[in-house]
Amino acid sequence: MPPEQAESIPQFCLNNKLSRSTFGNLCSIWRGPDMLIIGGRKIITSEAEAAWRASMAESPILGGVRPAAQKARAAAINASGAA
Repeated sequence: MPPEQAESIPQFCLNNKLSRSTFGNLCSIWRGPDMLIIGGRKIITSEAEAAWRASMAESPILGGVRPAAQKARAAAINASGAA
Protein backbone atom coordinates (compact mmCIF):
# COMPACT_ATOMS: atom_id res chain seq x y z
CA MET A 1 0.00 0.00 0.00
CA PRO A 2 1.50 3.41 -0.92
CA PRO A 3 2.34 5.63 2.09
CA GLU A 4 -0.44 8.12 1.38
CA GLN A 5 -3.19 5.49 1.38
CA ALA A 6 -5.32 4.11 4.17
CA GLU A 7 -7.70 1.19 4.38
CA SER A 8 -10.87 0.22 6.16
CA ILE A 9 -11.01 -2.49 8.82
CA PRO A 10 -12.43 -5.08 6.36
CA GLN A 11 -9.63 -4.27 3.88
CA PHE A 12 -7.01 -4.50 6.64
CA CYS A 13 -8.38 -7.88 7.75
CA LEU A 14 -8.39 -9.20 4.19
CA ASN A 15 -4.84 -7.99 3.50
CA ASN A 16 -3.52 -9.48 6.76
CA LYS A 17 -5.55 -12.71 6.59
CA LEU A 18 -7.44 -11.98 9.83
CA SER A 19 -11.07 -12.66 10.60
CA ARG A 20 -13.10 -9.74 11.91
CA SER A 21 -13.49 -11.53 15.25
CA THR A 22 -9.72 -11.98 15.58
CA PHE A 23 -9.27 -8.30 14.75
CA GLY A 24 -11.77 -7.42 17.47
CA ASN A 25 -10.02 -9.70 19.95
CA LEU A 26 -6.67 -8.09 19.16
CA CYS A 27 -8.15 -4.64 19.68
CA SER A 28 -9.73 -5.70 22.98
CA ILE A 29 -6.28 -6.56 24.36
CA TRP A 30 -4.68 -3.41 22.89
CA ARG A 31 -2.78 -5.34 20.20
CA GLY A 32 -4.66 -3.99 17.18
CA PRO A 33 -3.29 -1.33 14.83
CA ASP A 34 -3.66 2.39 15.52
CA MET A 35 -6.74 3.76 13.78
CA LEU A 36 -7.92 7.18 12.70
CA ILE A 37 -11.58 8.05 13.10
CA ILE A 38 -12.73 10.39 10.37
CA GLY A 39 -16.41 11.18 10.17
CA GLY A 40 -17.23 8.10 12.23
CA ARG A 41 -15.25 5.84 9.89
CA LYS A 42 -12.23 3.99 11.26
CA ILE A 43 -9.27 3.78 8.92
CA ILE A 44 -5.78 2.32 9.23
CA THR A 45 -2.89 4.13 7.56
CA SER A 46 -0.06 2.31 5.85
CA GLU A 47 2.29 3.57 8.57
CA ALA A 48 0.03 2.15 11.30
CA GLU A 49 -0.16 -1.16 9.46
CA ALA A 50 3.63 -1.34 9.17
CA ALA A 51 4.05 -0.50 12.87
CA TRP A 52 1.45 -3.13 13.79
CA ARG A 53 3.22 -5.80 11.73
CA ALA A 54 6.57 -4.93 13.36
CA SER A 55 4.98 -5.07 16.81
CA MET A 56 3.42 -8.47 16.12
CA ALA A 57 6.74 -9.79 14.79
CA GLU A 58 8.62 -8.58 17.89
CA SER A 59 6.08 -9.84 20.39
CA PRO A 60 3.77 -12.48 18.93
CA ILE A 61 0.74 -13.67 20.82
CA LEU A 62 1.50 -17.20 21.92
CA GLY A 63 -1.34 -19.59 22.64
CA GLY A 64 -3.88 -17.58 20.67
CA VAL A 65 -5.77 -14.40 21.32
CA ARG A 66 -8.49 -15.81 23.52
CA PRO A 67 -6.25 -16.88 26.48
CA ALA A 68 -4.44 -13.54 26.38
CA ALA A 69 -7.74 -11.67 26.27
CA GLN A 70 -9.00 -13.68 29.23
CA LYS A 71 -5.84 -12.89 31.22
CA ALA A 72 -6.10 -9.18 30.37
CA ARG A 73 -9.75 -9.12 31.40
CA ALA A 74 -9.03 -10.94 34.67
CA ALA A 75 -6.19 -8.52 35.44
CA ALA A 76 -8.46 -5.53 34.74
CA ILE A 77 -11.18 -6.95 36.99
CA ASN A 78 -8.67 -7.63 39.77
CA ALA A 79 -7.18 -4.14 39.45
CA SER A 80 -10.60 -2.46 39.64
CA GLY A 81 -11.61 -4.59 42.60
CA ALA A 82 -8.38 -3.87 44.45
CA ALA A 83 -8.75 -0.09 44.13
